[in-house]
Amino acid sequence: MTEHQAHKPARLWRRAAARLLDTCSMAAIEAVMTFAAFMIAALVVRPNFLIEDERQGDFNVLWVLLMVPASIPAYLFEVGFTARFGQTFGKRLADIRVVRWDGEAAAVGDQARLAHWRFGARWAIPHVPGIVAAVVAGIVALPGVQDAGDFWGPVAGAAVVPWALVYASSLWDKNRRGWHDKAAGTIVVDDLS
Repeated sequence: MTEHQAHKPARLWRRAAARLLDTCSMAAIEAVMTFAAFMIAALVVRPNFLIEDERQGDFNVLWVLLMVPASIPAYLFEVGFTARFGQTFGKRLADIRVVRWDGEAAAVGDQARLAHWRFGARWAIPHVPGIVAAVVAGIVALPGVQDAGDFWGPVAGAAVVPWALVYASSLWDKNRRGWHDKAAGTIVVDDLS
């Protein structure tokens, strides 16, 4: 895409506002799924696991494993809406849209299914390294766990670092494209519709 084409890269404050709104939306979805994973892990390990400290490690491992499928609805929220409409809820409110780098609008209808990989890759670049880092941090932290903070502090911190680096990468790009945009062949632009 050249600077002479119709789309202008979205301003960073709009992208940040959209990311904040989408993160809050996904956090609400994720909170419900996290609670469900918590309850399933509690029932599988033992209903009175909170009393028996020797089962806490089993509970933590099962909960982390259950969080992977529990993240699917948040993934579908972000990727599904972006692939189908070029916008999530937050992007719509911020008047920005994701388009292909070649300037074409996001695919709709049957074409969206074909383009789903593009937006899946766009989502995966910031999130998969965070998930992997969180799991590794959880495994490393598990032997020394004294309380929940000893476990979830390193897990959350490890997850945020790759996520923040990928989104921050748009700060030093001329077209405000982050690593996730470059990998997917997309750009976030002001919505002209």
